[in-house]
Amino acid sequence: MARVPYSTQVSPDVLGRVRATVLGLQRNDPTVTIAKFTEEALEAWCERQEAQANDGAPWPPSTQGPRRGRRLDA
Repeated sequence: MARVPYSTQVSPDVLGRVRATVLGLQRNDPTVTIAKFTEEALEAWCERQEAQANDGAPWPPSTQGPRRGRRLDA
């Protein structure tokens, strides 16, 4: 499957935790990467949200992206 670049910002604590988790997992499975970890986490999050808010179905693809910038509650 083709890959596309994806970038975001996370807190230093979250990044540290992700790095530590990936390093720990690599002891048993050297194929684990931050990219693989992130993709699987995003897929799992989408599936949970779909189950909770969309009767378990994926939302249809859209030509426009979500709002960008800082969170509204920040």
